[in-house]
Amino acid sequence: MHVALPTLLGADDRPGELDGHGPLPAQVAREIAFDSTSTWRRLVTDPRTGSLLDVGRARYRPPAATDEFVRVRDHVCRFPGCHRPSRFGDLDHVVDWGADATAAPPRTTWWACADGTTG
Repeated sequence: MHVALPTLLGADDRPGELDGHGPLPAQVAREIAFDSTSTWRRLVTDPRTGSLLDVGRARYRPPAATDEFVRVRDHVCRFPGCHRPSRFGDLDHVVDWGADATAAPPRTTWWACADGTTG
């Protein structure tokens, strides 16, 4: 799906575009974009010409292999005093995502409870 940043932010209601299907109403595009299973990729275009200026080279969601490695490595929440199994939570970053592009993802990622505690 392709959708403009102003549309994602709710500043306008231009339709998104679903590959192979056509236009999507802005609200539907926002719902898809902000779904917890969505993965974003940044494409920066010139607003006057539509020319592609930059393509995001990193994705926020870790690959499946990293997810599995961290869950097996940590097996329970790393927050002090929490012992929930990793299957009930989400991965979180030890180092802010993008702050250390040279670090290997498993070193910068750990498992955290879905209820808001981070470990």
